[in-house]
Amino acid sequence: MLTLAALLAVVYPGPQSTAVRQLFRDACVAGELRLTPEQGTVVKWETLPETIRWLRIGNQRRDLTTYIKMSSPPSTYVLITRYPERADGFAPSQCIVASRVMTFEDAAQQLYEGTPDAYAMPSSYGGQLWEIDMPDQGYIKYLFRTSYDFLVLQTNVYGQPKVDAAAKK
Repeated sequence: MLTLAALLAVVYPGPQSTAVRQLFRDACVAGELRLTPEQGTVVKWETLPETIRWLRIGNQRRDLTTYIKMSSPPSTYVLITRYPERADGFAPSQCIVASRVMTFEDAAQQLYEGTPDAYAMPSSYGGQLWEIDMPDQGYIKYLFRTSYDFLVLQTNVYGQPKVDAAAKK
């Protein structure tokens, strides 16, 4: 069985691939995307390429989603969905970065970043979809390839991180 770790090769990522990784960190990990008009613009769902329009994994709602077409890095899109606050005061979110200029090796390294002990499992959905579910931290990350050669990194934040009882003392 070929694992994601086995697919990682020592390949120098180009500057655009590195820029997509940083975009994912800013938008999906830190939640602090700062966007200038030169970097990208908010667009309507209807203007997205068809393969990007159908990245609505789960129950993503268009009315709660911001769609961004990036100019730099090119051929890259960001989709950010913020769901209403739940009764426990937590607001789930979903963040997707889809790009044609990111290398698979760079995307796989980004999937593992921050979760070095995690094991990326091929998803039960089949195909080239890997996931790392971190229930104690309240999120799941995905890496997959769409048609038309878009690589997609996705993070779904679904719960509050669990606080270790020993850490409370």
